[in-house]
Amino acid sequence: LYNADYNASKLGMIKSLFLAVGTNCILSGDIDHARQCAGCANYFKMFIEDVYNMSLSAQIIGGFGVDKDIELLSGDEKTLVRYFQKHIPCSSCLDEKFKEVKSVKKLGWCGNPQCKIPDRMAERSGMAFCDRCKRVNYCSRKCQKVHWRAGHKEQCEEMRDIRKAYEKSSQKSS
Repeated sequence: LYNADYNASKLGMIKSLFLAVGTNCILSGDIDHARQCAGCANYFKMFIEDVYNMSLSAQIIGGFGVDKDIELLSGDEKTLVRYFQKHIPCSSCLDEKFKEVKSVKKLGWCGNPQCKIPDRMAERSGMAFCDRCKRVNYCSRKCQKVHWRAGHKEQCEEMRDIRKAYEKSSQKSS
């Protein structure tokens, strides 16, 4: 990539634009457009980290951001407001909105494509991560078993092996 610092700066400005527009959408009550802006901002954030800052193995360990994109595009308003609060410089402008949505139950996205619950969204407190890879959420043990048999086992073992190799190399460098 030509002049990586300059390109990363331009991409960062695009991300900031999506964050600003999304914040305004939340404040005006346009939650659907705020979701789209959050998804786009998160995409640019992950792209910048992937291309300019991180190796592939570090990206796998940290996650590709796909689950986060899905959560932002279809999740609850509380999750959306929190995302913007964490990513904009003046998070206090969303304090009042957060007070309004604070009591909303946080929702998470079930990683099983065959999940039967509406939009595959379940209350986050009742969900569990895959014990091995720590990357995929499930709404129930049943969904976890179905997804395991449908192919997560192979992906999971690959992600776990990369995580172990990364942790091992990190210990050597310490």
